[in-house]
Amino acid sequence: MSYTLNSVPGPNVALDAKAAVTVDLVTAPGNVIVLDAQGVGPPGPKGEPGAGMIPGGTTGQALVKASAADYDTAWADAVAPAAHAATHAAGGTDPLTGPIALGTNPAQSGVIRIPNNQAITARNAAGTADVRALTVSANNDLILGAAAGRKIRLQLDVGGTPVEVGLIDQNIALFTGFLQVGTNAAAAGAIRIPNATEIRSRNAANTGDIHLLRCETDDSITLGGTVTGIKVGAAGQKLSFYGVPLVVRPTATPAAATDPATTMALVNDLRAKLITLGLIA
Repeated sequence: MSYTLNSVPGPNVALDAKAAVTVDLVTAPGNVIVLDAQGVGPPGPKGEPGAGMIPGGTTGQALVKASAADYDTAWADAVAPAAHAATHAAGGTDPLTGPIALGTNPAQSGVIRIPNNQAITARNAAGTADVRALTVSANNDLILGAAAGRKIRLQLDVGGTPVEVGLIDQNIALFTGFLQVGTNAAAAGAIRIPNATEIRSRNAANTGDIHLLRCETDDSITLGGTVTGIKVGAAGQKLSFYGVPLVVRPTATPAAATDPATTMALVNDLRAKLITLGLIA
Protein backbone atom coordinates (compact mmCIF):
# COMPACT_ATOMS: atom_id res chain seq x y z
CA MET A 1 0.00 0.00 0.00
CA SER A 2 1.07 3.62 -0.13
CA TYR A 3 0.40 6.48 2.24
CA THR A 4 0.88 10.18 2.49
CA LEU A 5 1.97 11.98 5.60
CA ASN A 6 1.96 15.75 5.87
CA SER A 7 1.41 15.91 2.09
CA VAL A 8 4.67 13.97 1.55
CA PRO A 9 4.26 10.58 -0.16
CA GLY A 10 5.72 7.69 1.76
CA PRO A 11 7.31 4.49 0.49
CA ASN A 12 5.20 1.54 -0.68
CA VAL A 13 4.52 -1.02 2.02
CA ALA A 14 3.67 -4.65 1.16
CA LEU A 15 0.72 -5.96 3.16
CA ASP A 16 -0.12 -9.53 3.95
CA ALA A 17 -3.75 -10.00 2.97
CA LYS A 18 -4.31 -12.34 5.91
CA ALA A 19 -2.66 -10.44 8.75
CA ALA A 20 -2.70 -7.03 10.32
CA VAL A 21 0.41 -4.89 9.76
CA THR A 22 1.92 -2.33 12.07
CA VAL A 23 3.42 0.64 10.25
CA ASP A 24 5.45 3.21 12.13
CA LEU A 25 4.75 6.64 10.72
CA VAL A 26 7.16 9.23 11.97
CA THR A 27 4.75 11.96 12.86
CA ALA A 28 5.50 12.41 16.48
CA PRO A 29 7.30 10.27 19.01
CA GLY A 30 5.20 7.25 20.03
CA ASN A 31 2.51 7.61 17.28
CA VAL A 32 1.73 4.21 15.75
CA ILE A 33 -1.09 3.49 13.25
CA VAL A 34 -2.18 -0.14 12.91
CA LEU A 35 -3.80 -1.12 9.58
CA ASP A 36 -5.71 -4.34 9.10
CA ALA A 37 -5.44 -6.68 6.14
CA GLN A 38 -7.73 -4.43 4.07
CA GLY A 39 -5.74 -1.30 4.88
CA VAL A 40 -8.40 0.07 7.24
CA GLY A 41 -7.19 1.96 10.28
CA PRO A 42 -8.74 2.17 13.71
CA PRO A 43 -11.98 4.19 14.29
CA GLY A 44 -11.59 7.86 14.98
CA PRO A 45 -12.73 9.67 18.10
CA LYS A 46 -16.47 9.79 18.89
CA GLY A 47 -18.16 12.88 17.57
CA GLU A 48 -20.80 15.09 19.19
CA PRO A 49 -24.33 13.56 19.38
CA GLY A 50 -26.66 14.52 16.48
CA ALA A 51 -30.34 15.48 16.70
CA GLY A 52 -31.44 11.86 16.25
CA MET A 53 -34.65 10.45 17.71
CA ILE A 54 -35.79 11.84 21.03
CA PRO A 55 -35.94 9.37 23.93
CA GLY A 56 -39.17 8.18 25.49
CA GLY A 57 -42.39 6.99 23.93
CA THR A 58 -44.38 3.83 24.60
CA THR A 59 -45.28 0.77 22.56
CA GLY A 60 -47.44 1.68 19.60
CA GLN A 61 -46.65 5.39 19.67
CA ALA A 62 -45.29 7.25 16.64
CA LEU A 63 -42.87 10.15 16.32
CA VAL A 64 -44.66 13.24 14.99
CA LYS A 65 -43.80 16.86 14.34
CA ALA A 66 -44.51 19.05 17.37
CA SER A 67 -44.09 22.26 15.38
CA ALA A 68 -42.74 23.52 12.08
CA ALA A 69 -39.28 23.99 13.58
CA ASP A 70 -36.51 21.59 12.56
CA TYR A 71 -35.99 18.58 14.86
CA ASP A 72 -38.98 19.57 17.03
CA THR A 73 -40.66 16.18 17.45
CA ALA A 74 -42.79 14.43 20.04
CA TRP A 75 -44.24 11.02 20.74
CA ALA A 76 -47.96 10.57 20.10
CA ASP A 77 -50.46 7.73 20.01
CA ALA A 78 -50.81 6.31 16.51
CA VAL A 79 -54.21 6.87 14.85
CA ALA A 80 -55.74 3.67 13.54
CA PRO A 81 -57.01 4.13 9.94
CA ALA A 82 -60.77 3.83 9.55
CA ALA A 83 -62.23 1.14 7.30
CA HIS A 84 -63.32 3.38 4.43
CA ALA A 85 -65.99 1.17 2.88
CA ALA A 86 -67.58 0.23 6.20
CA THR A 87 -67.80 3.74 7.57
CA HIS A 88 -69.36 5.13 4.39
CA ALA A 89 -71.90 2.32 4.19
CA ALA A 90 -75.49 2.69 5.39
CA GLY A 91 -75.41 3.62 9.06
CA GLY A 92 -71.70 4.48 8.88
CA THR A 93 -70.05 7.06 11.11
CA ASP A 94 -68.60 9.28 8.40
CA PRO A 95 -71.00 9.64 5.45
CA LEU A 96 -69.82 11.62 2.46
CA THR A 97 -70.81 15.27 2.79
CA GLY A 98 -70.42 15.98 -0.91
CA PRO A 99 -70.75 17.30 -3.42
CA ILE A 100 -68.93 14.78 -5.61
CA ALA A 101 -67.78 16.41 -8.88
CA LEU A 102 -66.45 14.12 -11.59
CA GLY A 103 -64.67 14.83 -14.86
CA THR A 104 -64.04 18.13 -16.62
CA ASN A 105 -66.63 20.92 -16.48
CA PRO A 106 -69.19 19.06 -14.36
CA ALA A 107 -72.53 20.45 -13.19
CA GLN A 108 -72.28 23.37 -10.78
CA SER A 109 -74.95 22.15 -8.36
CA GLY A 110 -76.28 18.88 -7.01
CA VAL A 111 -74.81 16.23 -4.73
CA ILE A 112 -73.31 14.21 -7.60
CA ARG A 113 -72.09 16.34 -10.52
CA ILE A 114 -71.06 14.98 -13.90
CA PRO A 115 -70.22 16.65 -17.24
CA ASN A 116 -72.57 16.84 -20.21
CA ASN A 117 -72.95 13.75 -22.42
CA GLN A 118 -71.52 11.50 -19.71
CA ALA A 119 -73.43 8.64 -18.13
CA ILE A 120 -74.07 7.05 -14.78
CA THR A 121 -73.60 3.34 -15.39
CA ALA A 122 -73.94 0.10 -13.45
CA ARG A 123 -72.34 -3.30 -14.01
CA ASN A 124 -74.56 -5.99 -15.52
CA ALA A 125 -75.54 -9.09 -13.55
CA ALA A 126 -72.97 -11.26 -15.32
CA GLY A 127 -70.18 -8.82 -14.55
CA THR A 128 -69.18 -8.68 -18.21
CA ALA A 129 -70.37 -5.25 -19.37
CA ASP A 130 -71.86 -1.95 -18.25
CA VAL A 131 -75.51 -0.90 -18.35
CA ARG A 132 -76.11 2.81 -18.95
CA ALA A 133 -78.59 4.19 -16.44
CA LEU A 134 -78.77 7.97 -16.85
CA THR A 135 -77.34 10.46 -19.37
CA VAL A 136 -77.83 14.08 -20.40
CA SER A 137 -77.10 14.19 -24.14
CA ALA A 138 -75.33 16.89 -26.14
CA ASN A 139 -78.84 18.16 -27.03
CA ASN A 140 -79.62 18.46 -23.29
CA ASP A 141 -82.09 15.57 -23.47
CA LEU A 142 -82.42 13.47 -20.34
CA ILE A 143 -81.95 9.83 -21.37
CA LEU A 144 -83.03 7.07 -19.01
CA GLY A 145 -81.24 3.90 -20.08
CA ALA A 146 -79.76 3.43 -23.52
CA ALA A 147 -78.98 -0.21 -24.25
CA ALA A 148 -81.05 -1.90 -26.95
CA GLY A 149 -83.30 -4.66 -25.69
CA ARG A 150 -83.23 -3.39 -22.09
CA LYS A 151 -86.32 -2.68 -20.03
CA ILE A 152 -86.79 0.16 -17.58
CA ARG A 153 -88.90 -0.64 -14.55
CA LEU A 154 -90.44 2.13 -12.44
CA GLN A 155 -90.87 1.15 -8.81
CA LEU A 156 -92.05 2.79 -5.60
CA ASP A 157 -91.09 1.81 -2.07
CA VAL A 158 -94.29 0.84 -0.27
CA GLY A 159 -93.61 -0.06 3.34
CA GLY A 160 -90.11 -1.24 2.51
CA THR A 161 -91.29 -3.38 -0.42
CA PRO A 162 -90.57 -2.28 -4.02
CA VAL A 163 -93.81 -2.11 -6.01
CA GLU A 164 -93.62 -1.85 -9.79
CA VAL A 165 -95.78 0.96 -11.14
CA GLY A 166 -94.54 1.06 -14.72
CA LEU A 167 -92.52 -0.71 -17.37
CA ILE A 168 -90.88 0.83 -20.45
CA ASP A 169 -89.95 -1.76 -23.05
CA GLN A 170 -88.58 -0.36 -26.35
CA ASN A 171 -91.48 1.76 -27.68
CA ILE A 172 -94.05 0.47 -25.18
CA ALA A 173 -94.76 2.02 -21.80
CA LEU A 174 -96.90 0.01 -19.38
CA PHE A 175 -98.18 1.48 -16.14
CA THR A 176 -99.76 -0.61 -13.43
CA GLY A 177 -101.28 2.36 -11.62
CA PHE A 178 -102.74 5.53 -13.14
CA LEU A 179 -101.45 8.62 -14.94
CA GLN A 180 -102.45 11.92 -13.37
CA VAL A 181 -101.78 15.24 -15.09
CA GLY A 182 -102.32 18.77 -13.77
CA THR A 183 -103.83 20.20 -10.59
CA ASN A 184 -107.15 18.96 -9.15
CA ALA A 185 -107.34 16.09 -11.61
CA ALA A 186 -109.99 13.39 -11.63
CA ALA A 187 -109.97 11.17 -8.53
CA ALA A 188 -110.38 7.88 -10.42
CA GLY A 189 -109.53 6.36 -13.78
CA ALA A 190 -106.37 5.19 -15.51
CA ILE A 191 -105.72 8.64 -17.07
CA ARG A 192 -106.79 11.56 -14.88
CA ILE A 193 -106.95 15.18 -16.07
CA PRO A 194 -108.54 18.35 -14.59
CA ASN A 195 -111.74 19.96 -15.82
CA ALA A 196 -111.57 22.23 -18.90
CA THR A 197 -108.44 20.45 -20.16
CA GLU A 198 -108.09 18.15 -23.10
CA ILE A 199 -106.18 15.33 -24.68
CA ARG A 200 -104.54 16.23 -27.98
CA SER A 201 -102.53 14.58 -30.75
CA ARG A 202 -100.09 16.05 -33.26
CA ASN A 203 -101.35 16.30 -36.86
CA ALA A 204 -99.81 14.33 -39.71
CA ALA A 205 -97.90 17.35 -41.08
CA ASN A 206 -96.50 18.07 -37.62
CA THR A 207 -97.71 21.66 -37.91
CA GLY A 208 -100.49 21.72 -35.34
CA ASP A 209 -102.48 19.81 -32.73
CA ILE A 210 -105.66 17.74 -33.10
CA HIS A 211 -108.25 18.01 -30.31
CA LEU A 212 -109.25 14.53 -29.21
CA LEU A 213 -111.22 14.80 -26.00
CA ARG A 214 -112.21 17.61 -23.65
CA CYS A 215 -114.30 17.96 -20.51
CA GLU A 216 -116.08 21.31 -20.63
CA THR A 217 -116.88 23.61 -17.68
CA ASP A 218 -120.54 22.49 -17.84
CA ASP A 219 -119.25 18.90 -17.44
CA SER A 220 -120.13 17.99 -21.02
CA ILE A 221 -117.68 16.03 -23.15
CA THR A 222 -116.46 17.36 -26.49
CA LEU A 223 -115.14 14.76 -28.89
CA GLY A 224 -112.81 16.23 -31.48
CA GLY A 225 -112.82 19.88 -32.45
CA THR A 226 -111.24 20.22 -35.90
CA VAL A 227 -112.70 20.76 -39.35
CA THR A 228 -111.30 17.47 -40.66
CA GLY A 229 -114.03 15.37 -39.08
CA ILE A 230 -114.42 12.38 -36.78
CA LYS A 231 -114.59 8.73 -37.74
CA VAL A 232 -116.35 6.45 -35.28
CA GLY A 233 -115.50 2.76 -35.46
CA ALA A 234 -114.23 0.73 -38.39
CA ALA A 235 -115.58 -1.99 -40.65
CA GLY A 236 -116.57 -5.07 -38.67
CA GLN A 237 -116.57 -3.28 -35.31
CA LYS A 238 -119.56 -2.89 -33.02
CA LEU A 239 -121.12 0.39 -31.94
CA SER A 240 -123.95 1.59 -29.73
CA PHE A 241 -125.17 4.65 -27.84
CA TYR A 242 -126.59 5.41 -24.40
CA GLY A 243 -125.47 2.16 -22.86
CA VAL A 244 -127.38 -0.31 -25.02
CA PRO A 245 -125.63 -3.53 -26.12
CA LEU A 246 -123.15 -3.16 -28.97
CA VAL A 247 -124.36 -4.04 -32.46
CA VAL A 248 -122.58 -4.69 -35.76
CA ARG A 249 -123.18 -2.41 -38.70
CA PRO A 250 -125.71 -3.97 -41.11
CA THR A 251 -124.02 -5.21 -44.26
CA ALA A 252 -127.06 -5.44 -46.58
CA THR A 253 -128.38 -2.28 -48.19
CA PRO A 254 -132.22 -2.37 -48.40
CA ALA A 255 -133.84 -1.65 -51.72
CA ALA A 256 -135.38 1.76 -52.29
CA ALA A 257 -139.10 2.13 -51.64
CA THR A 258 -141.38 2.16 -54.69
CA ASP A 259 -144.80 2.61 -53.15
CA PRO A 260 -146.48 3.44 -49.84
CA ALA A 261 -146.18 -0.14 -48.60
CA THR A 262 -142.42 -0.47 -49.22
CA THR A 263 -141.89 3.05 -47.86
CA MET A 264 -143.65 2.11 -44.64
CA ALA A 265 -141.60 -1.08 -44.41
CA LEU A 266 -138.31 0.87 -44.78
CA VAL A 267 -139.40 3.43 -42.17
CA ASN A 268 -140.25 0.68 -39.69
CA ASP A 269 -136.93 -1.10 -40.40
CA LEU A 270 -135.01 2.18 -39.85
CA ARG A 271 -136.90 2.77 -36.59
CA ALA A 272 -136.02 -0.70 -35.33
CA LYS A 273 -132.34 -0.23 -36.18
CA LEU A 274 -132.21 3.16 -34.44
CA ILE A 275 -133.72 1.64 -31.31
CA THR A 276 -131.22 -1.23 -31.43
CA LEU A 277 -128.39 1.26 -31.84
CA GLY A 278 -129.67 3.29 -28.87
CA LEU A 279 -130.26 6.55 -30.75
CA ILE A 280 -134.03 6.45 -29.98
CA ALA A 281 -135.83 4.78 -27.11
